[in-house]
Amino acid sequence: MLATLSLTGCGTTTGISAPSAPSYKEVLCQTIRPIPWSKRDTTATIVAVKEHNAVFKAEGCAPASTPR
Repeated sequence: MLATLSLTGCGTTTGISAPSAPSYKEVLCQTIRPIPWSKRDTTATIVAVKEHNAVFKAEGCAPASTPR
């Protein structure tokens, strides 16, 4: 013989909600920053820095003034 057990009290909520996880953009904008480059940097370094800064700006993280 099988007995069935009903737990009616387990589905109640306490009214306390967990904080939501930060969005991709929030994490990205808090993690990366624009990088300044120097005239003494190699061409490859300057190109890489400009690409990084372009992503920062394209994601909408750019502050009022972004280094070159």
